[in-house]
Amino acid sequence: MQATGVKSKRASLTATSADDSIISRIWIVGDTSAQLTGNHIDPSHVYAKPGTYYVYLYIKTKKGCESKYAASVVIAPVPVNCLAEVQFSAERISLKKVQFNSSMSKAQQVDSIIERRWKFGDGTGLEGNEISPLKEFPLQSVYNSCLQVKTAKGCETQFCRQVNVQDSLGLPQTDVDFIKIVTITPNPVTTRMVATIWSRNNNIEVEISIYDIYGTVKLTLKKVLTQGNNAIEISTAALYHGPYFLRVNAPSTRNGRHTKAFYKL
Repeated sequence: MQATGVKSKRASLTATSADDSIISRIWIVGDTSAQLTGNHIDPSHVYAKPGTYYVYLYIKTKKGCESKYAASVVIAPVPVNCLAEVQFSAERISLKKVQFNSSMSKAQQVDSIIERRWKFGDGTGLEGNEISPLKEFPLQSVYNSCLQVKTAKGCETQFCRQVNVQDSLGLPQTDVDFIKIVTITPNPVTTRMVATIWSRNNNIEVEISIYDIYGTVKLTLKKVLTQGNNAIEISTAALYHGPYFLRVNAPSTRNGRHTKAFYKL
């Protein structure tokens, strides 16, 4: 990367007395380059990389007068056109072990991935450039795992996905004929979410609960659903970071219940 220096106007505007004149200008441009000698009034310089450089100008006149001027030159970085594509798969190979694989991630043809940072969602991570790490999770749960990549040209981008590390037999049974959680938006959630809940019947009273991976209920509210899709707004500001389950139960309807996992950022 190259950045062009700024031409100084101060040297050209520096005046001497009528019977004197400048015979020497020495420039120290602030990087590893050699100083510019001679009597250049308005020189230019190319800096190799962005940064703040301190430039000094030493002036000497015919009559022996010497002066020094100082200024800083800021070279801003060139914006990076980030076109790297980040993807990874997560295959559960045992009870709590997951094989990750990011070989499908790629950079532009004139670029390359030099760094991968994994965040597995359980508070642990992995730095370096590991393409296919093997991770053993502490508990059976749903984890929000993320991969951030960096390329040789400075492009940085990230991709996250939910990794399900649990047995379906351990989850509450669902019956989509009566009640179903269609979507949770957004997911992962921050301070609020909207759950779209479908009901087969009209005017069905349901109990909506949020509970953690240990089965502890964190929030409960009651709503009356109309037939079709119902948008229910739920506050999640009081929840700690981690995986949770949203459960809808209709006591008046036999087997009318459904559960869906989500993650709180």
